[in-house]
Amino acid sequence: ELVQRLGATQIWLGDVDCCIIPPHFERQSTTGILSVPTVLFCAPNAVLYESFSMASRESAGWVTTYARAGLQVVLWNPAGYGRRKGSPSPRRNLQDG
Repeated sequence: ELVQRLGATQIWLGDVDCCIIPPHFERQSTTGILSVPTVLFCAPNAVLYESFSMASRESAGWVTTYARAGLQVVLWNPAGYGRRKGSPSPRRNLQDG
């Protein structure tokens, strides 16, 4: 859903499951993170990642606000959520960030 509505790309950075929303929703020809100002959203309990995928472009809140302002947005799930293996913990979250 995020791919179609917001021009997003799903990638893995090591074992971290990420979804990248490009600035101004302009789909990129590359599948990696761009060298532009970026906002990182850790999705606690996987809420942000999944809820933004179900929201319209107009109602995806902070994600669309930052993308419209020309920032790249990276959503990622902590360990144990989404397709990530392992268990969440403060130490693991620090390592992921």
